[in-house]
Amino acid sequence: MSNVYFVFQKPESAYHDLPFERYDFPVSIPNGRNLTTGDLVVFDLTSKGAQLINGNKELRLTGFGVVGEIIEYQTDEGEIRRIATYLWHHKFNVALGFKDFGSDDLKVNAQHSICAIKNDMVVDFMINLLKLISK
Repeated sequence: MSNVYFVFQKPESAYHDLPFERYDFPVSIPNGRNLTTGDLVVFDLTSKGAQLINGNKELRLTGFGVVGEIIEYQTDEGEIRRIATYLWHHKFNVALGFKDFGSDDLKVNAQHSICAIKNDMVVDFMINLLKLISK
């Protein structure tokens, strides 16, 4: 079964992130080895990024995608990193907040740049996601 993760996307990231195309991350972070092909990822701006882009730190969720290929590489400094590409993605017309999905308490270990949705909230989250994109 695939998992659902929130991934932080920072405007002007120092990494090889391209919003809605790929996500670059070190394997050493929590869930860095867990993200895999077929997982659903929700693009989550940091609070500072949301404030900068939307003028509202609560409107952080910009879309979602399904992980396709995962490419592992080593930096010149010896750090092992991965790039997750997306098979497809959907960009929300406007950025959304966690409350648009029924709760602002969806994440496990919310401070991590890749964090899972709480297991008991996956079904409700997916129902709300489908309702939001079908409007």
